[in-house]
Parts: sequence; structure tokens; C-alpha cells
Amino acid sequence: MITSFVGRSFKLWEYKVSHGMLLLRSPKGTPGAKQNIDVMLAGVRYMDLPATCNSLQMLETLPADVEFAKGRLGMAVASKDVFVFSCNSQRHTVVAVGIKISENDLDIFESPFK
Repeated sequence: MITSFVGRSFKLWEYKVSHGMLLLRSPKGTPGAKQNIDVMLAGVRYMDLPATCNSLQMLETLPADVEFAKGRLGMAVASKDVFVFSCNSQRHTVVAVGIKISENDLDIFESPFK
């Protein structure tokens, strides 16, 4: 399933080493953006993402993506743990145990990780 965030720019906003928590945020306050959009991943074992994405889409994970992640980690990877993003028209991979997407009114420097 493809999830697209048309017209929203995302940044690699926060990473918490202790639990492998990764936050990609499109902050509120930019033209037409009344709320933050947060893409939160937990249990991150691998990430291949640029710091800024001018156009972000979540793509369907293909068998080649799973093989790519397996090669990068040097171990077996479950397809359910491979998340694929299109960022600036390039394909990027994140290996994590879970993902959550939310819209919120948090302050720009307030973390959704409690």
C-alpha cells in the first residue's frame, strides 16, 4: 500500500539510540500545514534515508527490498520489518519492528516519544 504526503517536506527529526526510535517529521507552520505529520519507527536496526525529504511516500515492500536489507545487515530480515520510502524520487529502506503515523499539534521541539 502506498501512502503519500503530497506537498509536505519531512526531516529526520530525532533518533533515540536506547530503543531505536526514529522520527521523521513534517512540521506545522509551513504554508498549508496546520499540524505536524510524524512518521515514527521503533526498534530500528538499519536506516538509509537522507536528512531532508521534499517529497515522501511509503511504498510497498518488494522481495528485492528484503534482500537488500538482508545484505546490509548480514542476517535474515522479515519482510514485515522492512519499510520502504520514496524520498526525492529515490528508494530508501528502514528496518524496524513497527511504524506509526500521526498528525499532532506538538511544539516544534516536543518529542512524541514518552
